Amino acid sequence: MSREMSINENGDMPAYPVEGGQNNGRQPFTGLTKLEYFASVAMQGYISAGSTGMPESDDVASWAVQTAKDLLAELDS
Repeated sequence: MSREMSINENGDMPAYPVEGGQNNGRQPFTGLTKLEYFASVAMQGYISAGSTGMPESDDVASWAVQTAKDLLAELDS
């Protein structure tokens, strides 16, 4: 990854891109972005840890997105 690429640009990159366009002539399937993938994994880990007194889902979602952004920033440094 280029050092000039911002966290947002990196986060918008596909996590598991499929090259080509062999899906019936449509645009290449890109699936989840890196940000979406990292956030979903963070949220899954948080929830599966079985914390007592789970916070509101909005709080967990915000935490997961921030954790994903922090990971992208660390990977970029």
